Amino acid sequence: MKSHWNEDYADVWDKILPPSKPSQSEIMIYTDIAHKLKNKLKRKIDILILGSTKEFREWAYEEKMNVTIVDFSKKYHDNISKLIDKNVIKKEKLIIEKWEDINFQEEFDIIIGDSVIGNIAKEKHDEFINKISSALRNNGIFMGKTYLAQTRTKSKRIEEIINEYKNEYYMYNPFSYLIYDLAMISTNNNVINFKKIYDTLLKLRKKEIITDKILDSFESIKKLGEKGFKFYVLTIKEYELLLEKYMKITNILYGKDIYSKNFPIYIVENKEKK
Repeated sequence: MKSHWNEDYADVWDKILPPSKPSQSEIMIYTDIAHKLKNKLKRKIDILILGSTKEFREWAYEEKMNVTIVDFSKKYHDNISKLIDKNVIKKEKLIIEKWEDINFQEEFDIIIGDSVIGNIAKEKHDEFINKISSALRNNGIFMGKTYLAQTRTKSKRIEEIINEYKNEYYMYNPFSYLIYDLAMISTNNNVINFKKIYDTLLKLRKKEIITDKILDSFESIKKLGEKGFKFYVLTIKEYELLLEKYMKITNILYGKDIYSKNFPIYIVENKEKK
């Protein structure tokens, strides 16, 4: 199973919409947390960014943090970096390594990532969160959002979801509004099948249940499906138990986007090391 972003996905990054990347309202949440931590530490923050996410890198640069990036692919990183000011890149330290293989000698005040846990094979989840804890300083913070299922039961039908959008939420971007429910419906054996999402939408378009506008907004999902990309989904309870095994959840916050109720941002503090 391919569980990492494909390198050429970076080429269309600016066309991708939240929740597939951080939104401005989410960045504001991270900014508030970072400012409180900086005031407490009274020094620059050392941050580890999981992945080459453009929005996180530009934000950390603007906040004058010491930035380290860990990414599995130099090619992916270089492609994303084409979209970023060179002054930002000059200040960064890059490590090419899979997230689940993190084994740092240095420690960080903040570790941040978007949709991180789902990119890692289930059998490595526990080890990964343990390594995140080990890479954080005492009272350091791990934060970010990801796809989480409410339960393992699928409650909505595709027609119901589409009708809700067309009748009540048509003023919002269809991708941002629909992606969570479509992802949950297309989850089998706890893995989102992005090819199934797009194939389902194609069938709906042929039946004229959805418009070209709705279908076109899922172009990035089509690319993921073509590349065989799959994403593991924990339930909220499973994720919280995993986090609490090694760290402490201090807050669960939500952005101000149309999808935000389904994408909680976990603020997790590292336990004091002995």
